[in-house]
Amino acid sequence: MANNKKQTIHKARLDLIRPYVDFNYDKRYLSDYQKRKIKTYYDVIVKLKARPHYVYHPRKKERLKVAQQYSQHEVYLKGLKVAFVPTDGKTKPKLKFDAKNKTMSVSGSHVKSKNLSFDMQKLIENPLEHVKETLKNDPTAKNFTLQAGAFEIPGAMEADFVPEEIIARMRKYGDKDKNNYFGNWLYGLKSHTFKKQADWHEYVTARRKASDKLKKEAEKQRRKIRKARKK
Repeated sequence: MANNKKQTIHKARLDLIRPYVDFNYDKRYLSDYQKRKIKTYYDVIVKLKARPHYVYHPRKKERLKVAQQYSQHEVYLKGLKVAFVPTDGKTKPKLKFDAKNKTMSVSGSHVKSKNLSFDMQKLIENPLEHVKETLKNDPTAKNFTLQAGAFEIPGAMEADFVPEEIIARMRKYGDKDKNNYFGNWLYGLKSHTFKKQADWHEYVTARRKASDKLKKEAEKQRRKIRKARKK
């Protein structure tokens, strides 16, 4: 009976991840390897879908990795064929790729955002100078948020306040022996450009509403998995 329950759980997980992966299995005959793979992909995808996002299906293969890096995919999964691009959850974004620098920017109806990645070695050696150099990659941006793993740390900052904030977090989370060591999650910045301050506020409000909606949807998925356990 227990094995049947576990099998049903893996089937439910496979149904949820199937639109985003390049593999498919016969649910009647799942091997132990397939079950482990399904669980790995399920855990990553659920985390990425917890943010307001746009599911990007690239036409050009080389753009997938760039989009996943912009979208702060912490783990690169070979069979994941999409990128979950963070958005305000309200409007379909426009994606622009810079092939030379292998970067991407995202424009919505109110805000244009760009990823500014840190070189961790340079950040450790001279955090003040490296953060200042990183900020120069988008000199017109008005606000910046910190990339922390798959998420952004709430609270946008103007450029003048960014170096101080970064250094403070490096000091607070500077123990390499702990899981919260900054080197494990402090990947870079997101720059945000907008015409009017009202545009930024509308972007933040829309994103907050979308986050609340996603939490409800995630709970529905969890209930679906719990039902599978009981069968």
